[in-house]
Amino acid sequence: MVSAFFASLLQNCALPQAGPVTPWHSSKHYLSPTSSPAGPPDSSSPLPHQEDELHLCLEAFGHAKSIATEAIEVAVEGLAEKHYTADALSFVGVQQVAEITQLAEGEAASLLKFSKQWSGRVDQKRAHLTAPGPSYHHGI
Repeated sequence: MVSAFFASLLQNCALPQAGPVTPWHSSKHYLSPTSSPAGPPDSSSPLPHQEDELHLCLEAFGHAKSIATEAIEVAVEGLAEKHYTADALSFVGVQQVAEITQLAEGEAASLLKFSKQWSGRVDQKRAHLTAPGPSYHHGI
């Protein structure tokens, strides 16, 4: 149900593009085999591995904002070098992210917003998948 909501939200927020749509390809493959570059997996797919989350988040951001693959690779390398994770980006300022990632300040601000939402969806999925199931006690 949550993934259907986000899919519908993404469709409603999509802007029409002026010109042909070209596929987005990365020269480095940071995705785990079961992950999608569009964001965290839906409720029926496995969680991304924690060590892949920064890469997946930034690749999804680059795809969503049409930022060049090379710029995303530089951003991933800079953030990984400082040991940032996708969820920790919400504690970093725009100027600092811009310096580390070499993104423009506006792109850095968008990245902070995107990573917070992306991490929130992953956290929701993780909580949902790790929550204990119903326990049934039958009297004897």
